[in-house]
Amino acid sequence: MNSSVNPKKIVLVGSNILAAVQREGVAGAGIQPGMLVAYDGNGDLVPHDVAGALTPKYIADMPDYVGGGIDYEYQVGDQVKVQAGIGGTQFYMWLSGGEDVSKGDLLESAGDGTLRGETEGVPLFVALENVSADVESVRIKVEVL
Repeated sequence: MNSSVNPKKIVLVGSNILAAVQREGVAGAGIQPGMLVAYDGNGDLVPHDVAGALTPKYIADMPDYVGGGIDYEYQVGDQVKVQAGIGGTQFYMWLSGGEDVSKGDLLESAGDGTLRGETEGVPLFVALENVSADVESVRIKVEVL
């Protein structure tokens, strides 16, 4: 597939032009660009681990400043580039394995850095495309609510 179908970046529309919403932090666990992340009790960034919970929309970005692309994997201790999503910002994130969502569906945290269709939790994003993640997590275009 070409780049118009599979983007090569995490921030699709929005916050990459607003320096005030970019942050950095130290990885406290393995993190992939496009994951929903949060600060743990030590102040380190980790995949967001509370399914359905209200959380700041912090999305791990790719470390393009060191040549890392969309498939880069941050290791414990790495400096992680993070974008703070504001309403209307579009990202290329991860949909949890086993999920099947349609364009317009509301999405919440799956509790492992990925997203899932809203169940009884707090919706954080809206799906911008139809995606089916059979077993493994797959990427999905989303917009911050």
